Amino acid sequence: SAAILVESGGWYGLIDGGEDADLPDGSDPRYPVRTGIATAAAATTDWLMGYLDAQGVNDTNVAFYLGTHAHADHIANADDIIYKYRPKVILSPEYSDEWITDDNSLWDNQYVYDHLVTAANWAVDSYGATFIQRVDGYNTHIALGGADIQMMRTNTTRRVVPPTRTSWAGGRRSPPTGTPLSWPPTS
Repeated sequence: SAAILVESGGWYGLIDGGEDADLPDGSDPRYPVRTGIATAAAATTDWLMGYLDAQGVNDTNVAFYLGTHAHADHIANADDIIYKYRPKVILSPEYSDEWITDDNSLWDNQYVYDHLVTAANWAVDSYGATFIQRVDGYNTHIALGGADIQMMRTNTTRRVVPPTRTSWAGGRRSPPTGTPLSWPPTS
């Protein structure tokens, strides 16, 4: 599992969030039970939330959540993080099982990704978060307290890429190209 907490000037950013114990049970055809999916030996949800709380993270001081890629050991806790800590910006590249050419690499990727997207869309609708699924070359920046965090798209190829898609395709209510995002907002 992977989770990274960064802080600057009293503002926090979360990168990934580790694994939870939630698994697809096969009752939804979008999320079949697949070889390689197993209950996490050590689900991190309770531990992670307790750690974040102890560090002073709350629902008013999280500038961003970044889900690096659709694997359960990275983003399975994303929905819990978004619902509890209400990040101002949520970043995650688009994912689809259709892009995977090796059936042994499917696992529960779509399941955890869809949970992240559901939570991100809830955040957009309920408190005005920004949900970004496409970075603009070298122009996507987030100010975190006194730090400037630059997001860059580095993987421009896939084994199978649907037409008009790139590795950071799609997006919902993304800011205009080159618009810096900063918290606290500057006036």
